[in-house]
Amino acid sequence: MTTQRTSTDLHHFQLFAVKNRISSMHLPHDRPIVAHDEINISDLLPTVEDNQMLRHTWCVLAGRVISRYLPELKWMAKHLPSLAHAHMKEAKRKSEIVSIFGM
Repeated sequence: MTTQRTSTDLHHFQLFAVKNRISSMHLPHDRPIVAHDEINISDLLPTVEDNQMLRHTWCVLAGRVISRYLPELKWMAKHLPSLAHAHMKEAKRKSEIVSIFGM
């Protein structure tokens, strides 16, 4: 490229924000929920029940992938359980996407 033959360099950006579907307004914003010196390491480590639930979740997710991509096992999809959680109702709603520039 020379000073006589220049090219235009264009950069395009897509800026947007997604509104939270699950509210966190019940959490305090001025202080932590628990003081750092009150946290026990055993409260942070997974329990046996946590590990069992995680293994069950992985099995269901693996079954969904297998039944989706292996035609011979598509029949399996209708027999897989749903993964219930506390925010299922809110998570099912469509995300509201807004432009950063208000356009």
